[in-house]
Parts: sequence; structure tokens; C-alpha cells
Amino acid sequence: MRNAVRIPDDYRRRQTLKNAERYVTPELKSFEDRALSAQERALARERLLFEQLLEALLPAIPALQRAAAAHRHARCRCQSARSARVR
Repeated sequence: MRNAVRIPDDYRRRQTLKNAERYVTPELKSFEDRALSAQERALARERLLFEQLLEALLPAIPALQRAAAAHRHARCRCQSARSARVR
């Protein structure tokens, strides 16, 4: 750290790198904190919306399962009809 005397007083040592030092300013630290906080809030909001979506879909699950089963059976019948017609 032979250049330590050249570092402005408001810079804060952040991390030691191989053959180097890393510094941040108070403004950069504040921006980093806001960005990390925003990311955490976005993830929490996404989780809440996903849980609300699941709750809203819960009553429809039996009907969706019946529709999926009917679709599956219809596709099987169509494929059987195609196979019978080819022979």
C-alpha cells in the first residue's frame, strides 16, 4: 500500500485484492445498499404474487385435472382412429 497517502479521505477500504486494494466512496456504498435492498424487495414481491396465484388456482385444480384427462383420452382415441384407418 505504498500509494495509501494518495487516497482521498472519504474513500473507504473495501477489499484487499492480489497486489491491489479496493476502495468505495460513501455514495457508491449507498447506491449498493439501495440496489441490494431493491433486489430483496423484488424477490419478496415475486414470492408473494406467486403464492397468491397458487391460492387463486387452487379451487380450479380438480376441473383442470379433469380437462387434462379428457384431452389425453381424446388424443388417444384420435391416434387409435388414425392407426386403424392406415391399416
